[in-house]
Amino acid sequence: MPFEYYKRHRMRCELPPALAVPPLPAGYRWHAWCGALENVYADVLRRAFVDEPDAQLFPSLGSETGCRMLVRAIRDVPNFCPEATWLIEGPTGAAGAILGTIELGDGSIQNLAVVPEARERGLGTALIVQSLAGFASAGVLTVELEVTVANCSAMALYRRLGFRAYKTSYRSVERPDRSMVGLGI
Repeated sequence: MPFEYYKRHRMRCELPPALAVPPLPAGYRWHAWCGALENVYADVLRRAFVDEPDAQLFPSLGSETGCRMLVRAIRDVPNFCPEATWLIEGPTGAAGAILGTIELGDGSIQNLAVVPEARERGLGTALIVQSLAGFASAGVLTVELEVTVANCSAMALYRRLGFRAYKTSYRSVERPDRSMVGLGI
């Protein structure tokens, strides 16, 4: 079977001395990490990623069960950072989420997700800055994340917020041979 390759960047930023979290648009509000909202976090991840290439790279992002398992796995690691984990609720329900851990003293953004109908409102920026402030309150000086390079809007956002690529990797996804699809082979 043929493979499709996705280029990914590992990015890092040094936390600035002061962070000003931008205000949320009217009708949106913050929720700090709360275990009772795990399924809401999972639903935001699924809705944000289900039709994106990252759901092909990381199949758990394409299903409700997979996203629930992912949120619980992140929550259960000893280095989970609730201060850097946030949810935004909008007029029609949960609109965005970010989850963070601390790895070898550095903050690590595990997932940033904004549901399609809430994009282009500054929620991604607000989530990252709020998460960075949470990492700073936990004593972290550097934060890292990984992103698929083809996600141009995410790449631009991260660069604008001071993240710089320091490592490139390629992930492969096996694709069925189109000539064989439907033949039962």
